[in-house]
Amino acid sequence: MRRCHVPGVAGAVITGDQVHEFAVGVRSAESPEPVTSTSRFQAASISKPLASLAMLRLVDAGVLDLDRDVNTYLRSWQLPASSLGSVTLRQLASHSAGLGVSGFPGYGRFDQAPSLIEILDGAAPANTGPVRVECVPGEQFRYSGGGTVIMQLVLEEVTGEPFHDLVARLVLEPFGMVHSSYRQPPDDEMRSEAAVGHDESGAAIKGDWHVYPEQAAAGLWTTAGDLARYVQWLNDAGRSSDDQQILKPETFDQMLTPQTPTDEEVKVGGLNAMGIGPFVRVTPHGVDYVGHSGGNAGFRCHLLAHRSDRAGAVVLTNGDGGYPLLVEIFDAIARCHRWTDYPYGAADRGR
Repeated sequence: MRRCHVPGVAGAVITGDQVHEFAVGVRSAESPEPVTSTSRFQAASISKPLASLAMLRLVDAGVLDLDRDVNTYLRSWQLPASSLGSVTLRQLASHSAGLGVSGFPGYGRFDQAPSLIEILDGAAPANTGPVRVECVPGEQFRYSGGGTVIMQLVLEEVTGEPFHDLVARLVLEPFGMVHSSYRQPPDDEMRSEAAVGHDESGAAIKGDWHVYPEQAAAGLWTTAGDLARYVQWLNDAGRSSDDQQILKPETFDQMLTPQTPTDEEVKVGGLNAMGIGPFVRVTPHGVDYVGHSGGNAGFRCHLLAHRSDRAGAVVLTNGDGGYPLLVEIFDAIARCHRWTDYPYGAADRGR
């Protein structure tokens, strides 16, 4: 942590039905308050697979169709027509829609934040460009947080609910994620437990953290213990006849079916393809590793489910230098618990 200038780390190790949480360091380099199991961290892009799960629940309910042109669901805004083709929800959630705007830097805590339509059009006060089709949809992996914002707008318009309320109802509450919220900016309760983000030198981010109106792409505040519940579900879904399943078995199988190989050389856990929401890795056991990483201003994090062993881990850090630390922690956990087919030393081969 000292080498990476990361003041605080929260994590959880999953072994079957058991979750073992750990917390090290402080919430802010400028304060002695320790990180605890209830300290909230920005989950950054780990927001995306849970947002996609909310979308898939609406597919199961017959409200949405994975393969229908998203413009047919949108009223207040339309993705400009392109000769390259139309875009579907399946493509948005698997980053194969050919869209630009890969990620978002966020907004100062006290700055004016743009609306979703201003973000999608790249209009002031948005600090990113317009989200437009740049490659033939469905042909290749092209990571686009902008596409996830389109999905957020679809969900809001077809349900009439604010996104943070909708995803709480469809995902966070069923999982019992009581310390988590997509509300941006965070409410008073979330702020009282929030970790402060830090840059690569270990200095606190101005205003303590950035605000992300791009909620589905980067807006989740959460704890390691809450995300561990999602990891347990990834491990166990489809293995019981529980009538209270989050997704229909066939929809869960689609979610973990590789939609397109990624152009990433390596991710923690060797994740090398996109499902519908999470990244996946195919091993001799099938799709055995499922997960996602995240990086907002001042925060780095990763979660991983190891389905064949019903194992996994979540690690959240409050520093921009946290990625090599994540790799070391995951390597140590995998070695200790003897995860099969785990690729060690991702940091040695690049992010």
